[in-house]
Amino acid sequence: MLLTLDKTHEISKKEDHYSYDGYTSIDDDAAQFLAKKHGSLIFPDLREMPLSTARHFSKHRGFLEFTGLREISAEALQYLTEGKMSLTLGKFEDLSDEAAKVLGEFEGNLTLGLSHLSDSLAEALSKHCGEDLVLYGLTEMSDEAAQSIAKRGGELLALPHLKRLTGTAAKALCERGLEIHLPAITELSDEAAEIFSKFRGEIYLNGLKKISDSAAERVTGGKSFLCLDGITEITQSTARSLSKHQAYLDLSGVKELTPSVANDLTTKWGDRDYRFIGLNLNGLVDLSAETAEVLSNYPGHSLDLNGLKTLSPEVATALSRSKCNLGLFGLEELSDAAADAFSKYQGRLNRMSAKEFADGLRKTAAAA
Repeated sequence: MLLTLDKTHEISKKEDHYSYDGYTSIDDDAAQFLAKKHGSLIFPDLREMPLSTARHFSKHRGFLEFTGLREISAEALQYLTEGKMSLTLGKFEDLSDEAAKVLGEFEGNLTLGLSHLSDSLAEALSKHCGEDLVLYGLTEMSDEAAQSIAKRGGELLALPHLKRLTGTAAKALCERGLEIHLPAITELSDEAAEIFSKFRGEIYLNGLKKISDSAAERVTGGKSFLCLDGITEITQSTARSLSKHQAYLDLSGVKELTPSVANDLTTKWGDRDYRFIGLNLNGLVDLSAETAEVLSNYPGHSLDLNGLKTLSPEVATALSRSKCNLGLFGLEELSDAAADAFSKYQGRLNRMSAKEFADGLRKTAAAA
């Protein structure tokens, strides 16, 4: 289906955002008109990118998304990358060396769909210095490609569909501090866990539904921001291993926490610098007084419990004794007894004292 100028005028009058689903091609007048729009332009079904269309879009300042493209020339890419903050392209079976070179020189955030990552394309992308690089569609990556990608100068590397990493590839990606997203990794070997423990950035392993005690023992030996929010249940032995992590640990997928597991999860280890250690338990929507009492002794800098909607007086009393920064921004109501108990908490929430925070909840409830 062809997107014409008349149709773009019609859509622009009806919608605040600009997503053109269903259009497989666009005429020059429509492209020229749309290029003057600010913000994001999204074309999930566009199948071709003539030079004339790319030339018009070179004038656009914002975000461009062409996930329907299956091939593109280096010349068209040269236009599309001019002055862009962010560019999303593909999924491509292959890209020419000239096209790869253009993408390697792009200074904006790049999201690229690929069926496979050749070593030559990886080498070209190693020169990409935009902040974010997202390579979706890939399920495997060679050691050589991983070693090349690891050289890039950006901050975030996301490989949303990568199912496995060899030890060599994992080591290459962890050699410098990046933000690495690996949501399709469903198993963590002891070897990979040991490698990730040396990482000093942020690592997201959202696809893990469980973790062995041996892998937990290894991966939490480091000081990376570690996201394991796909894990919904943990045993006492796993909790004790995870408590050794020396940075922020995201376990927001955990739905229930017994006092015994909480006790192992919050164990204090030696003379570690707990100013940089935090725990995310935002998946908890209910908390017993016994578990709250254990969590009140958590030695880390921050404890996030943003999934709680209310606190009983007993839980409020226990948490009020906490010495760390509490995240309780999901609270919607507090009884007078709970508010009075929690007002004794000495920390601050969003620059408010606990009393101001509790009083605000009471006023909101009274006005409802």
